[in-house]
Amino acid sequence: MIRNFLLGNHFIYSNFQNFVGAENLRKYLVKKFELKPGDKILDIGCGPADILEYLPENIEYTGFDSNENYINAAKKRFKNRGNFYCEYVDNNILKNNLIQEGCFKVILAIGVLHHLTDEEAIILFELGQNTLEKGGKLITLDGCYTEKQSLLVKFILNMDRGDFVRNEEEYLKLAKCRFNDVKTDIRTNLINIPYTHITMECIKK
Repeated sequence: MIRNFLLGNHFIYSNFQNFVGAENLRKYLVKKFELKPGDKILDIGCGPADILEYLPENIEYTGFDSNENYINAAKKRFKNRGNFYCEYVDNNILKNNLIQEGCFKVILAIGVLHHLTDEEAIILFELGQNTLEKGGKLITLDGCYTEKQSLLVKFILNMDRGDFVRNEEEYLKLAKCRFNDVKTDIRTNLINIPYTHITMECIKK
């Protein structure tokens, strides 16, 4: 569809994100989940890595995205502030030694789960278990259906590029396939348009 083609361009994607208020969303995530200097962060589906602008200078950042246009833009903009890979993320990135087991303090999967089937989502959570250090956290953020949503919010969610927008129970069920400690939070005020987000914080025990 035309929206996939347009949003596949990093310039259009980033400007659209800024238009809907993604700057406030990124600041919220950094503050809520206490992302700190020294954290070793893996960003799955990083896009053009726009969140790096809001992260502390001296973090260790690794970003993966399957869109080459996004990754090239991230490399050009942020240079040596992170390591950027154009790869589809599954357990093969461990087999290929692109990252190591048990080494990340934080894994970000922002706007990712609603693009994944249940089977693909479980692989993502399995990868989180394999690559997080003990006490580390996997953080997800996605659009979410709720019972009392307006028709406008449901329409916007239905128009999303992702085909697998879920409700809270469905997201939580997937996370608990691999994590026992999962906290969810639903917000309706993170961006400038009517929208419902869910965050999940999955802690590795």
